[in-house]
Amino acid sequence: MRESRYGLAGSRPLTPHPAIIEERLAVQHDEIQGLLVDNQGLAATHVALRQELEVSKHELQRADKFAPSLHVVKDLQTRELFEKSVKMEDEIRAVDGMRAELMQVCGDIKELTAARQDYNYVNFYAFEQ
Repeated sequence: MRESRYGLAGSRPLTPHPAIIEERLAVQHDEIQGLLVDNQGLAATHVALRQELEVSKHELQRADKFAPSLHVVKDLQTRELFEKSVKMEDEIRAVDGMRAELMQVCGDIKELTAARQDYNYVNFYAFEQ
């Protein structure tokens, strides 16, 4: 209340001591320097990321360019394998047929051998008598 009586209420606030101002400026300067260092680091990271992005885009474009030809090659290889498997199945069937024929021939040989032995046996005894 006294201040309003003497006209001090409307007066300008006191300015801080110059040492306090200098201290605040030094703190702000340090903060600005830290922000500048952070900004430089972020800028360097940004540049590196942009370069990596460009390299990745280039590699992706190359992959897109060669993907259809790789697909064609894979299709050809698949077709060749399929044709080989069909051919092998045919060969297996042929071998199975030959095996059955061989078994038949072996059976015929056994029969002929037995008949020959019987014939020789009969002729041997017929000759002795």
